[in-house]
Amino acid sequence: MLGHEQGAEIDWWSLGVLSYELLLMETPFYAPTRREVFVNILQSEPVFYHPMRQLSEPCISLLRGLLQKAPAARLGSEG
Repeated sequence: MLGHEQGAEIDWWSLGVLSYELLLMETPFYAPTRREVFVNILQSEPVFYHPMRQLSEPCISLLRGLLQKAPAARLGSEG
């Protein structure tokens, strides 16, 4: 992120974003402008609660692992 070379960790993060959207029917880093979306990606954590869709703890844990900010801490990374 932020000018660093990207490895497979970005693919795991992308899988986490896509999975979140499929399961909760919304984006994990919503904001009204693109700039605010980028700020949210860098600074905010996704919310795993939705009043109409309940996720199990293993599912939440998986998504949290995929959406870790630090690539080395991300599920699927070799770091």
